[in-house]
Amino acid sequence: MEPNDDSTPPLNSSEASEPIIPPRGPGTSDGASASRRLAKELRDYHRLQDSATESEQPLGYILEPKGDDIFLWKGTVIGPLGSPYAGGLFFFDISLPTDYPFKPPAVALATRMYHPILTVGQKVCMSFLCDDQWSPATTIMRVMEAIIQDFMININPDTSHIHNMEAATYFKNDRLKFDQVARDWTQRFAL
Repeated sequence: MEPNDDSTPPLNSSEASEPIIPPRGPGTSDGASASRRLAKELRDYHRLQDSATESEQPLGYILEPKGDDIFLWKGTVIGPLGSPYAGGLFFFDISLPTDYPFKPPAVALATRMYHPILTVGQKVCMSFLCDDQWSPATTIMRVMEAIIQDFMININPDTSHIHNMEAATYFKNDRLKFDQVARDWTQRFAL
């Protein structure tokens, strides 16, 4: 595995159930402003969720901190209708650095999923989650919406980040087979 120069260590498969821990200690901020920002994002999420419930148009995801640590969150994506992931519950570990929102969160898939790009325990690779392209205006809600849009609805295996070559090959050459296997995995691992 390549060394990575961001502040969050990469996961491997054996660490998939463990959260990604943001750095703390000497040389890191105390996280007070990050905590305030995260508390605001959580309030905004709850308001949005309440209005989505009232309008009977669900968000497609659930966000919540893990326990009392505001820097560790769990995201749950509800597989979108019309996709091979429909009805599945896909969990993501979200680790936020103490200098959030100036540094991006690390997001890792925690549920087995048949997908060319997403793999359990690996950081989700999206250009806007890289330090050099991250914008402090981006919220965790926006990250979850992008995961649904880019990885479950508009899957694009034409990238340098292929983790499952078989899934990528089926997706490109035999879409019916890809959809069948993805639905099978969703039934086995995400319900």
